Amino acid sequence: MNPLKINKVQFGFTEQSPSVSEIDGKLSFYDSQVGNIRLDQFVSSRFIDSVQTVAKGAQGSDFNTISEAIQASVDGGVVIVYGGEYEENLNIDKNIHLFCFGKTTLKSEDTTAITISSSTVSISNLEIVITNGLGNPIPYCVNTTHTDVGETIVLKDCIFDVSSHINAKFFKSNKVSSFFYSCEFKGSRDIEIDGSSYNHFLGAKIPNISLTNIVGSSHIVGDVEDLTLVNSGVSISGSFDSCNGDATSSVRRDTIVGSVTFDNVDSVAIAFDCPLPSTNYVVFVQNLVNGEHPVVTQKTTTGVTISVSQNINEVVYFTIIQ
Repeated sequence: MNPLKINKVQFGFTEQSPSVSEIDGKLSFYDSQVGNIRLDQFVSSRFIDSVQTVAKGAQGSDFNTISEAIQASVDGGVVIVYGGEYEENLNIDKNIHLFCFGKTTLKSEDTTAITISSSTVSISNLEIVITNGLGNPIPYCVNTTHTDVGETIVLKDCIFDVSSHINAKFFKSNKVSSFFYSCEFKGSRDIEIDGSSYNHFLGAKIPNISLTNIVGSSHIVGDVEDLTLVNSGVSISGSFDSCNGDATSSVRRDTIVGSVTFDNVDSVAIAFDCPLPSTNYVVFVQNLVNGEHPVVTQKTTTGVTISVSQNINEVVYFTIIQ
């Protein structure tokens, strides 16, 4: 591998080369407008094959479009994008790490913004916006076109915005294991994943997720709007508004949080749209306003029954821990 070319790295919009020092065996760059940034915050290696920089107007950088930087990059390379609005569609056909500094927006009009056909890609701190039009075929913020199981995409601190498009969706993948870390979603649309080995979602609020034919398992940490499972298993640390699944799907481990309304009755059955793998789970139910503690009178892989000693009108919240 070639050592990192210092003159190809610029942090901030100055024409001057950043000062370079070594701290604890790691390279550290300093720029007056940004401060110290450690190379190991980007990638695990001190040496990378290529670094391409992008800035509007190409001031002190290699390129003024992200597409040009991707084209010039090599497998394992890094593309550093400085803040600005970039109106283009990206086709990523090599293994790269794309890092954005400052408010960086990728805008696409009625077409998929990022198409990925390479094996390993990471994207950080990028806002992806799809605007205008009906979209036929449906445009996605990110669409992967892999054919082999085991490939990976990592999306960290990204914003997916389809709120100004009538039917655009957030994400679609075929075979790719997908990792979402602290991403924000604008518009109530879908994340569609088919045939991957495993997936991980971490965020305060996650939109509709559809998992189909997942070879391994997926893990969700956060609150999901609607969850759809087809021949797939998922573990959840959080809650979902609704869950639908077939007989070969299951929600596993961790916690499921929900509520049920008692409408002048003393017993309510809660059905699971997708079965749990066993009855070896624990159900916690809140105390009612009148101080009574509801009890679980029936527990199966397809649902539970919560009962009280008298008819009540109240919303009862429950937590299931597997």
